[in-house]
Amino acid sequence: MKSLKTIAFLAITTWPPLLAQSDAGKLVVNVNPPISRNESAQNSTPVKLFLDAHELPITRVERLPNTPLHVVFVLDNGGHQQGLMSLARDYVVKLATAVHNSQPTFTVVSAAKDPEILAQTGDPSALQSELAHADTPLNSPQEESADLNAGIALAANLLSDAPGVRDIVILSDDDDDINGKGMQSVKTQLATAHIRCFSILLAQHDFFGTKARTAWGVRLNSLANFSGGAQYNTYWQSRQSDEVVLRTVAARVSSGNLVSFSIPANLNVRPGVYYLKVQLGDGKSMIRSSPFVLLR
Repeated sequence: MKSLKTIAFLAITTWPPLLAQSDAGKLVVNVNPPISRNESAQNSTPVKLFLDAHELPITRVERLPNTPLHVVFVLDNGGHQQGLMSLARDYVVKLATAVHNSQPTFTVVSAAKDPEILAQTGDPSALQSELAHADTPLNSPQEESADLNAGIALAANLLSDAPGVRDIVILSDDDDDINGKGMQSVKTQLATAHIRCFSILLAQHDFFGTKARTAWGVRLNSLANFSGGAQYNTYWQSRQSDEVVLRTVAARVSSGNLVSFSIPANLNVRPGVYYLKVQLGDGKSMIRSSPFVLLR
């Protein structure tokens, strides 16, 4: 087999080559066409998938907003972030309200060493009520870092068997404990369960003299981009500007195609983590899919 030059190959093991797929439906990627004002046209756009210039057979396409959508919001609960918890809850409600989907489920998780579910509902109004009455566990003032790694892992576990499109939205001002082996473990979880991740950075002050953003958002940014999502900054001096960020994230969460596919046995692809190239309906636009994990 020739080199996979046309995809981003992130990880590979020493396992023997994969000779056949036992269940084509288990291979799934999320395809996010560029956001368009014409939602009906965007969500009806046909797609083609390519692995190293080989077009892959597509077995199913689920299109938002008409397929179930599950979103887990992970709220940073470190000592440094607790002053922003009220703002984070407010933004969760605004995001849920702005999401357009016929079958949404919204879950809110507080990130800590023992992460907790604060609310779960498909109704933004009910979500607001549940969050208003939720008792957020507080870390001690000395415990500055939340366990975001544990919070995201819980979110991924909650989403692993959910039907339809799966998203995690993190609201934090810091990477906290996401690094090293923990980062690789979370990435594998996201890719295995075809979960997109979006990161919204909250800050109480201006770190760089321009717009408010955290100096420690690098790993969250890496995680979001890896999954097919993105990271967004907020503006502590003008919270009204955050409305643009919230609308953008809600639009991204509300869009996309969940594409199930198979890999022909004659390609002899080895196990690992891969991206596919995606051709949109016009035959010209090429974008990258979310990652997927190929098992033995």
